[in-house]
Amino acid sequence: MAWATLIGSAIAFAVSPVTLIELILVLVSRKRVVNSIVLTVGIIVLAFVGVMIGVGGASAAGDTASGPSTTTAVIFVLLALALLGLAARNWQNRADSSQMAIFTKIGAMGPKSVLLLAPGATLVNPKNLIILLSAGQTIGSSASGAGTIVPAMVFVLIATSPFWASTLYALWGGAAAERRLDGLRVWLMAKNRLIMAVVLGVLGLVLLAKGIGGLVGS
Repeated sequence: MAWATLIGSAIAFAVSPVTLIELILVLVSRKRVVNSIVLTVGIIVLAFVGVMIGVGGASAAGDTASGPSTTTAVIFVLLALALLGLAARNWQNRADSSQMAIFTKIGAMGPKSVLLLAPGATLVNPKNLIILLSAGQTIGSSASGAGTIVPAMVFVLIATSPFWASTLYALWGGAAAERRLDGLRVWLMAKNRLIMAVVLGVLGLVLLAKGIGGLVGS
């Protein structure tokens, strides 16, 4: 199992400023307890689904425990190029600290509306979807069948750690936790695009090296 690549992908997913901002806004909303639980569980479940889709793709491509197939290596290269493209776009707009319109509406949302934020943080988010699929490809190229479940669960646990940890902290940390999380929200809003440019750039280079290595070795 390529744990270094897998953990790197998990960290890249975890460092999702927009999703963290949304979660923090949920944590200070009127129905913060139920809303935060609904959003966090939704993100965890959909993240696992995304990873397993990637695992299924690796299996269909004919990957084995000895390494990725040529098809998977090509997919890694394509995913890497997509991540590098997103990194370049974020770097160009790194000084932009404007807020998304959805941020102003989250405070008044109920559980059903908040649940709709989960797909936007996972399967509908291009950056996070690429990360989930690449993680699944990595797992699927190193294991098969039931052997993919534990690595997938470990990945999801690490990738979603800021979300479930922030939820637990906010629910039991009181007013002090709320102040610190709000400070984090302000900082993330200001540095959102710069953070994403660096994270996506590093992960893109890692996946590109993995893909090229697979093509050379095939």
